Amino acid sequence: MKTFTVLVTLVIWYETLVQVSVTSKILQEKNIQLDVAITILHKTMRFFRELAVTLRWLTAGGAIRIAVRQLLQNRKLRHL
Repeated sequence: MKTFTVLVTLVIWYETLVQVSVTSKILQEKNIQLDVAITILHKTMRFFRELAVTLRWLTAGGAIRIAVRQLLQNRKLRHL
C-alpha cells in the first residue's frame, strides 16, 4: 500500500510541475497577448481545481478503506 501511495504522490507532483512549468514558460514570452495569458491562467486554475477534487476523492477513499478495515478487524476480535 505504501508503494501505491508513493507512486500516486509522484504522479501528482509530476503533473503539477509540468503544468506550472508550461504556464510559466508561456507567460514569460515577450510578445504574449493579454487574452492568451488570461486563457492560460484560467486553464492552470482549472487544473488545480480538478486536482483538489481528485485529492479529496483519494483522501475520502483512503479514509473509507481504513474505516472498513477497522470494522472488519473489530468484528473478527468479537467473534474470537
